[in-house]
Amino acid sequence: GEEDGNGMYGGNDAKINIVDLQTPKITNVSGDWLDESESTFRAIVEWSAELDESVIVSVFVRFEDGSHYRTLILTIDSQGIGYADLDSALMQLGTYYLDAAITDEDGNNAEEFTTGHDLTLLIHLPPDAPSIRFNDTQWNGWNLTWSGTLVNESDQPATISLMLDDKPLDTDLQWSENEWTLTLDMRVWLLGQHNLSISSCDTENRCSTNVSSVDTSPILTLYASSSCSSSNEDANGTIQAVSCEISNQGSWQTSTRVRLLSPAPGVQCIDEFELQPGAEISITACSLLEESEGEHNLNLLIEALDIRGEWMILSQDTFTLSRPVEKVDDEQPTEEDDSEETKTDIVESKSDSSSTTLWVGGVSILALIAISLLLKSRRGEEEETDEMNLWGMEEPTVVPEPIDQDIAKIMLEVDETPTMSIQPPAKAQWVKDWQSLPGGGEYSSTEEGQWYQDGDGDWWWSQPDGSWSRRS
Repeated sequence: GEEDGNGMYGGNDAKINIVDLQTPKITNVSGDWLDESESTFRAIVEWSAELDESVIVSVFVRFEDGSHYRTLILTIDSQGIGYADLDSALMQLGTYYLDAAITDEDGNNAEEFTTGHDLTLLIHLPPDAPSIRFNDTQWNGWNLTWSGTLVNESDQPATISLMLDDKPLDTDLQWSENEWTLTLDMRVWLLGQHNLSISSCDTENRCSTNVSSVDTSPILTLYASSSCSSSNEDANGTIQAVSCEISNQGSWQTSTRVRLLSPAPGVQCIDEFELQPGAEISITACSLLEESEGEHNLNLLIEALDIRGEWMILSQDTFTLSRPVEKVDDEQPTEEDDSEETKTDIVESKSDSSSTTLWVGGVSILALIAISLLLKSRRGEEEETDEMNLWGMEEPTVVPEPIDQDIAKIMLEVDETPTMSIQPPAKAQWVKDWQSLPGGGEYSSTEEGQWYQDGDGDWWWSQPDGSWSRRS
């Protein structure tokens, strides 16, 4: 202290200055991204100061040219540690410098942590969302294969979803590292334009969607054709078969068949067969059976199965197959046959003569009996007349009726013509071909074979040899 002149009676007897000469010290500055997408950067500052001394910690953020961008006030996390966050979405692309600063409650500033900048922060474009890239599509029959690659700059796991024509597709891609393939049977989809959409998202929910379009009409349309003709008439006058030229210019095989609109007994057609892609073949569609004779009319169709399972008509024509009916010469009767027939005629003549004789004899006997009875009755009347004359009575004059009138009456009561019963001919149970069937009917086909119902309502069944049998 300092003594004044008047013996400490007035003024300041002493003056004491207490000075805080201990300043805070920055011990560490660090920083890192809080997420893989690098959207938030956190700066962390560590320091030391007097016990229970309050401090203000800040971070100065500058552009690469040194101009001020912003100042961050740190949040005190614990004793001697604080942090501040930067949102990269609000920052321009480029390089930023971060410097920490601390001031205590007495206004003492900490020394710089480094002679240069404490931290350097690089803001760049965020990684692109994972994306699907398409290669050219490949057709194999009606199967379509897509292929491509997955591009994922962030190296985060990606989630893939598929849609076809805006409808979820319940199938998975086949992977080989970043290469993928997808094969679909396009028969289940309608002809026309189709869009395959593949979406890919990473764990930060960054997504992209790519689309591939394809027109299925050129591939799935049935490109098959047929042309048929009947064979020329041979030396025997026979038109034997129908031949067809069939081609398949499509990229997939198809079932092909020959079909008749109405039954044709005596004609055999080939079974259903597979027509390979690019095939051009000649076939004998239908031909006459060896035992068939006469004309056979065919309404013939060539059909192929499309991808939807429907039979499509390639060609339809009408043909006539025929084989002349063999003529059988009438056999000339031999002398023995003539003699036998003569004998038969004589026997039949004798039989007829005997029958006639018996009939005439029977009638004659009946007539004689009638005459005898009539004469007897006449004779009785005359006797009665004679007895009356014996007693002297006048003899009556009796004129009898002619006997021939009674005979004529009796003969008229006898039927001179013998009766004969006439039975209608029985209906055949079998005919050799369709031309011999009764008319006025209709044909039909069932699993059992070909049928024909005639005008009387009876059913006839076609046999393998071309004949027909009647079902009773």
